This record gives sequence, C-alpha cells and structure tokens, in this order.
Amino acid sequence: MMSDRRCWQMVNRAQIDHATQAVERHVEPAVPAIRRLQRSMEFIDLVAACAQFTATVERTMAKLAGHDFTDDERGALRDRLQRVRAAADWIEQAIDTGNLTLEEGLAALLRGEGGHDGPREP
Repeated sequence: MMSDRRCWQMVNRAQIDHATQAVERHVEPAVPAIRRLQRSMEFIDLVAACAQFTATVERTMAKLAGHDFTDDERGALRDRLQRVRAAADWIEQAIDTGNLTLEEGLAALLRGEGGHDGPREP
C-alpha cells in the first residue's frame, strides 16, 4: 500500500488530520484561560506604565528644582501634558464604561497632531 503514491498521500494526510485534531482537543479548552492571562498581563502593563510615569515625573521634577523654563520649554511641556491628560481621561472612561475605543480625535492628539501652534503662557 505504501508503494502506491496516492495511497501514501492519503495516509500522510490522515496522520496530519489526526495530529491536528489531537492538538485542538487539548488547546481549545485552554483558549479562554490564555485570553484571561493575556488580559491580566496587559492590565499589569497599564498599571506599570502609570506607576513608571509618576515615578519618572517625581524624580525628574526634583532634579529640575530652580530651573527657569523658557517659553519654548513651557509650550513643549504643555503640549505633552495635554496628551497625558487626554490619555488619563481615556483610561478613566474605559474603567467606568468598559469602552476601550480610541476616538480619531484622541488618536490624533496622542500622536501629536492636535497640539498647539506655539509656546503658550500660563
């Protein structure tokens, strides 16, 4: 039977199908657990990003003690702060509503396309 090419291909195909079905029987029940684990890791990444941001700001602000900001520096910082506030508002809205959709206007702002035209005064 194995000398017949067509028969050999059919046996080979049956072996592949059998192996695929065996994997699916073991993997399919684990898929929801894997998705939950991925969500948990993504949640941890978000919490870590928030913690890293606040720690970096605290450390950097201490180093800037006595620094006089120029108009350009103030404008650049205000632009970035606008993005930070928008991202924080987005996270807070997602927490409250469960809607993680990124609106186009917010996406543009986060990319830096919705900033100001120049330095701004306080």
